[in-house]
Amino acid sequence: MNETLEYTPEMAEKMFLKSLKSPELGSGNSLSLYQQENGVWKKLTLNPDETINKTPCP
Repeated sequence: MNETLEYTPEMAEKMFLKSLKSPELGSGNSLSLYQQENGVWKKLTLNPDETINKTPCP
């Protein structure tokens, strides 16, 4: 039986942030991901426990 997994935006962000940490892409030092929430831009980073940290930009 084929089951379809419904991806949430947070799941997609985690997968993308994990891929950015790969050695082929600079181990997390070559690209950054930003998100706008309520008119504020935030830099997204993946914590060691795989939660997403959202740091507001100055």
